[in-house]
Amino acid sequence: MFFFGESELTHLKIETWPFLTISPVLSLLIIIFQLYTPLGNLIRTYKATDSCGNETGAEQYLSLQDTKGPYIYGAPEDVTVSKDAIPALPVVGAKDLGDDVIEVTVSETRAGETLIRTWKAVDKCGNKSEKSQRITLR
Repeated sequence: MFFFGESELTHLKIETWPFLTISPVLSLLIIIFQLYTPLGNLIRTYKATDSCGNETGAEQYLSLQDTKGPYIYGAPEDVTVSKDAIPALPVVGAKDLGDDVIEVTVSETRAGETLIRTWKAVDKCGNKSEKSQRITLR
């Protein structure tokens, strides 16, 4: 659950309106109802009750948008190897907030004594990521 002013969605653009303000003079019990959805629109409902039983409420409207490319995992670090010991291509994957399966493509280019492997992934929102491995041959 998220509380007002906090968010665990570190790579999402969150647009909010209206803002909720509570007088610090009142002793309030705040009830927050939130339906979790990874992307799309979200409405948070706030209910406040003071010690006399007076109630008030507010709604916060959020638009959740994926603005960051997928996280690519399994891509190896740069290495230096002999020409006859080039490592095999590893299995590399990608994760993203809004996608269950993300295709990862790989390309290899060679420039002199350097082999560069590049993995690319694109999520359904069009956000792109890439990771590269530089293999120096000796």
